[in-house]
Amino acid sequence: MEEIFSITLSQLKPDLNVFKLSFERQDLPSVRQMVHKIKPSFGFVGLPAVQQTCKQFEDLCANATDIDELKTPYIALCNQLDDALIVIESEYFKFKEYNQA
Repeated sequence: MEEIFSITLSQLKPDLNVFKLSFERQDLPSVRQMVHKIKPSFGFVGLPAVQQTCKQFEDLCANATDIDELKTPYIALCNQLDDALIVIESEYFKFKEYNQA
């Protein structure tokens, strides 16, 4: 489990940065691509609610004609992603500490 969390974190952190940068650049196709890419990570680490929120946001991206339509759900998603990242990091360190004992 420690390895799963470690790999997830090493891939998720840069992908979240690209996701946020894509939104700032108003690159709707890239935003959709990145949320699709990060979505399964949350299932791997036992956070299906976050995975579902990513799916809902991905669907909004597919139907949006302008990135401004996504601002409110984007902010909510980013808050949830930031919270989830804290949980994943915490669990990773617990596994790491346990395995070193």
